[in-house]
Amino acid sequence: MEDVGKQAWAKRVVEGANEVINYVRNHHWTRNFLREPGELRGKVLQLLKPAGTRFGTQYIAVSRLVDLHGKLTVLVAGETWKAWAVGKQKAAADSIQSIVLNQAWWAAAEFFVKLLKLPYLVMRSTDSSAKGMMGQIYELMLKLTVDVTDLLKKEDLQLTPEDKEGIGEIIQHRWDRGD
Repeated sequence: MEDVGKQAWAKRVVEGANEVINYVRNHHWTRNFLREPGELRGKVLQLLKPAGTRFGTQYIAVSRLVDLHGKLTVLVAGETWKAWAVGKQKAAADSIQSIVLNQAWWAAAEFFVKLLKLPYLVMRSTDSSAKGMMGQIYELMLKLTVDVTDLLKKEDLQLTPEDKEGIGEIIQHRWDRGD
């Protein structure tokens, strides 16, 4: 997962996610807005800030951001946001608004989540204390290689052929090494 995060397109997703998460978490009213149950069928989801001590933190953070896409859009399009985005808050608020309203960024974020879901599950399986996980991990890795290949064929993103090839090489390299 770390290797994918080093690619330029993934860096843009992670940097944008970190910017949005930090901004929302640093302002009480934005945090409170996201805590209100809404279109998520009464669920209250909060943005998770990546912690350096856990694996898969970029996946977890971007995944939660994707879950909150609708609420974040309502947040930055509302009157409260416009009233807030003045003075010394304007530049930061405008930057957050441009990320949240950028459909290409959301498409890349959704692709990031789809791409890293299975590697995340494989890593969680290896972190488990259950015995006899090798067969399950082997099966997940086989599924991962097939799913990623299919995903790269289907997704119509602005990934260059080099980016797609790089993702395939990362997965193959990890499979060959067994980690």
